[in-house]
Amino acid sequence: MTRVKILSFITAALCASSILSGCSSAAVSKKSGVVTIKCFMQSLPTLQQTELLDLKDKFEKKHTSIKIEIEDGGNNYGNELNKKLQAGQAPDIFMMDSVSTSKLAASGKLLSFDELIDKKDLEDFNVNLLNQFRINGKLYGLPEAGQSLGLFYNKDMFNEAGAKPPTTWEELEASATKLTKGSIVGLSVEYNPMFFIPFMLQSGGKITEGNKPSFNSEACIKGLNFFNSLFTKKIAADGRALSRDYSVEAFIKKDAAMAIGFSGDASYVISSNPGFNWGVVTLPKGNTTGGFFQSTGVLVSNSTKYRKEAVEVAKFFSEGEVQRLVAESGIAIPSRKSMQQEYTKKYPQMEAFLTMLEKSEPLNYGDDLGKLFNALNDAGAKLQSGQMKDAKETLDYAVTLYNGAH
Repeated sequence: MTRVKILSFITAALCASSILSGCSSAAVSKKSGVVTIKCFMQSLPTLQQTELLDLKDKFEKKHTSIKIEIEDGGNNYGNELNKKLQAGQAPDIFMMDSVSTSKLAASGKLLSFDELIDKKDLEDFNVNLLNQFRINGKLYGLPEAGQSLGLFYNKDMFNEAGAKPPTTWEELEASATKLTKGSIVGLSVEYNPMFFIPFMLQSGGKITEGNKPSFNSEACIKGLNFFNSLFTKKIAADGRALSRDYSVEAFIKKDAAMAIGFSGDASYVISSNPGFNWGVVTLPKGNTTGGFFQSTGVLVSNSTKYRKEAVEVAKFFSEGEVQRLVAESGIAIPSRKSMQQEYTKKYPQMEAFLTMLEKSEPLNYGDDLGKLFNALNDAGAKLQSGQMKDAKETLDYAVTLYNGAH
């Protein structure tokens, strides 16, 4: 849906290293008394590989009866994991988003952490991220990282225009209008549900009621109409319209004065243009401030033979020193409160993402999130192209698509 992925920074760095033998096919350790915990993870572009490997080695030296073995799921991580689960070959540990976690927990495939973890330690986790892995009162995962949305802005362009970062929809429209000049557009944002749903939420709308769509309410219509108006007034454009792969890339290349993006995009901005004078603020509010956040967690299979050891490894992937690497990289919001302080200390502008995390709702809209997004995406494309006259027609059509997919 976007270039942002939150699965899984921590273990991606381990998988990416050719010196980690566990990234090949798993094998049972022959060393007496040593338990091998098999972890299935997704590989991503990574940072701090050496530090992560050092931490893994320290863990194994401290826990001499445990060996961590990683299998890289690659770019088709989700499909490969599903194959393993359906074939009854679940790894001891794997990463998963909170929406999918609830489905697996309901099917009895996940181990509850409740009797195997220090309750005091849980107090250090961000409560919003942690609660995404509580299902029916039981904890089925430890959050690894989170993502929230924010508004990136070019400080130099704003200073030259004598403008301030917008805090409301009205100010967003005014700023985008003022900063649209020549080949530069005021706002770059992708035209898809990941980015127009927040406007629907900010106008007081709800995306679902239970498992039923409710995104064609008057409030949601208002939010999508405002979002679409920024494009029809030609003060907003997506990355493709600006000949870029993604809206934040257009912002980095100074094709746009502002961009809406995820917290993970900040690391992309930092690494791509170190001298860039930029900032981030919370999404400008409509009737209310808000949006949604995403979270990824470390899960343990209920079929593992080594429950205590598997939980120890899960704790390793969400502990302070490993979380510090997430904070220092800027690639995601660390799940621990103590490391969120380190995150904003190194990157003060990231405070906006923490604020959005607290003011947003989880991306959890029923059991068929993929179908919901497909319906909204297809309908939204028709509105963007002019095939639909307004947001009401668009969202009614999206509900029809969604219901037809069931």
